[in-house]
Order: sequence, then structure tokens, then C-alpha cells
Amino acid sequence: MSTERVLTGESVSTNVWRKAQQSTGAESVEKQIETKIWSVKLPLNSADDEQMKVLSEQIREETGGRSDLNTLGFLLIQTREYHKAERYFRRLISDTLSNDPAMDTFYNNIGGVYNLQGEHSQALKYYQEALEIQLKTLGSNELSVANNIGLATNHQGEYTQALKYYQQALEIQLKTLGPHHPSVAKTYNNIGGVYENQGEYSKALKYYQRSLEIELKTLGPNHPSVATTYNNIGLIYNNQGDYSQALKYYEQARDIDLKTLGSNHPSVATTYNNIALIHTDQGKYSQALKYYEKIVEIQLKTLGSNHPSVATTYYNIGAAKLNQRSIALRGQTVRNLTRKI
Repeated sequence: MSTERVLTGESVSTNVWRKAQQSTGAESVEKQIETKIWSVKLPLNSADDEQMKVLSEQIREETGGRSDLNTLGFLLIQTREYHKAERYFRRLISDTLSNDPAMDTFYNNIGGVYNLQGEHSQALKYYQEALEIQLKTLGSNELSVANNIGLATNHQGEYTQALKYYQQALEIQLKTLGPHHPSVAKTYNNIGGVYENQGEYSKALKYYQRSLEIELKTLGPNHPSVATTYNNIGLIYNNQGDYSQALKYYEQARDIDLKTLGSNHPSVATTYNNIALIHTDQGKYSQALKYYEKIVEIQLKTLGSNHPSVATTYYNIGAAKLNQRSIALRGQTVRNLTRKI
């Protein structure tokens, strides 16, 4: 059983260099997209609808108010409708002129879809296609996709290559965006992830803390990206055996996720899992079971009963109950022996 680190790459981009065409009807494209995305999954409850509205608003801010099929694809990814998202991105490629400067974004986003599904070789293929387009159209100072290639190579265990691309992305971001931009924070987070995977926890912590400092200044204390970084810092302390510090950061991540994403979001399940594993490592099986039960409830709603993650959680529940039972039996045996003496 391993604690889950939250990845933060720029794997999917909502940034396109074309203004969305406005609808000829009374309803804007933006509104149509919101209507479509809410119909992707049957309405769950008013709280879930409210969370989607918050997400839509965040995306509108990030894209400067632009909305089109690219944004719809991004929203579909948030609900884990990966195949539908890929279909929209492929449609954009087929409907776009080959020399359109937005083309690299669409290849990048297909790569992001594959990356999120764990198909890192396929992701790398599309990221490299996006990189070639960027080199041709924008030059070496605009290689935003370098971060994504780092993300894919990190997943594949090619840590030296991953660091090379992350450092390249960081140099460009520092030149073009300055040192206090959220994208710089994400790259620091990703560099920290590579060092973490290599077991260099002090270096990893240094980069995670840099990321957190920027995010708190630019995004505020209740942003999902801040929760991601808290989770990653928590994992470092967990790996170092400092469970109380790890739990502190995990609980901060949990509180933010519940506020911003709602109680049924996969990120909440990830944080619950990290908290549960801390309790498991400390032998607090009743506490761990409380979180595992919450996790499986979220997973059944968002992933379905046949997903491998559901099986893993059921296994963790079984293991916790078995350990709990074993402790109870040992206690009973000791009591019986004491009586005989």
C-alpha cells in the first residue's frame, strides 16, 4: 500500500489563441457548454451542480472568458469522461488548419488525456508532436509543452529526462511570467515530485515549499492547487516517518478540497486515502476504516464498481479489519493466560 502523491502538470490546456465564436442564438457558446457538461452525467444533487458552476467560473477566469470545444473537452476531463474529451480534441484537430497556432494545444490536450489514463507512452507521442509544432510556430522561448513531456517521462521512471524538461520549462516561465506565477508553482511542484520519486526528500520538500509560497500569494489559501501541494508535503513527512506532520498537511488538503470540490470529488478520495494510510501505519485501524468507507463511497459514485481503485480500497478495508481482529484475538489470549496464572 503506497500513499498517493497528487500530480500537478499542465497536462491539459484551456488556452487557445482564437476567440470563441459567439452563438447566433440568444444563448452564448459559454452557456451552451455549461449546459452540455451538466448533461454529461445525470444531475446528482444541487451541491454537485454548484461545484460544477464554481469549476466553470474558474475555467472562464483562466481562459479570459473564452469558451469553445477545447474548454468543453477540459470540463469533460474534470468528470473523468476521457474518451468524450479526446473526441472533442480530435474534432478540433480535423477542423483546424494545420498552420493554426492553436494546433499544438489540441495535440497537447490529447496527450493529457492519455497521461491521465496512465498511458504515458501514448501521451509522450502527442506531447512531442505538440512540441514540434511549438518549435516551428513560436520558437524556443514558448515551449509550454516541455512541462508535459517532463510529466510523462517522470511517470515512466526517466527521472533525468523529466528534470531536464522541467528545468527547461522553469527557465522559460521565469523569463516570460516572472517568479511569482501559478505556472511556476506547478513546475516547482513537478520538480519536487521527481526528487521525491528518487527518494531525495529534502530536495523535494524544498521545491514543494517554494510552490506553496507562490500559490498562497497568488491563488489564496482555499484553492485546489494549494490542497495538492499540502498533500505532496504531507507525503514527504509520511515517507520520513513524521506522521503527525504528515497528518497535519493531509487534513489541511482535505478541508480545502471539501470546500472547493465537494464531498464526491476524486481528489477528496485521494486525500482520504492518504489519511487512512497514516492511521493504518500507526495501527489505528478503526480510524483508518472510517476513511476507507468514505473512499469506497466516492469511488463507487465516480468510477463505478468494476474500477481497479475500488478493488484496492476493498482490499485495504479487508486488511484493516483483519489486523483489527488479530489485535483483538491477541488481547483475548493474553487475558486468558493471565486468568490461568
